[in-house]
Amino acid sequence: MAKGQPVRGASAAARAWRERELPSLDERLCTGCGWCVAICPTDCLAMAGPLPWLPRSADCISCGACVFVCRPQALALAVISDAEHPAE
Repeated sequence: MAKGQPVRGASAAARAWRERELPSLDERLCTGCGWCVAICPTDCLAMAGPLPWLPRSADCISCGACVFVCRPQALALAVISDAEHPAE
């Protein structure tokens, strides 16, 4: 590969990163138990008062562990674009 040439498939990977699944919270259903924060393998979730939030979205690996432990089903993985959730 010659210097300065783009890597084949890089745009698809970049697009997949920009439009990835992240936890989305339905505040009406959340009980504030904190299990989602405790189970997160990358520590990208944190509690903000009674509700969880995603202060380190770039660390999220979209594993779904937080969704799995959420008994009231307040969390779901949803495709979030950069426009909706800007980079840190």
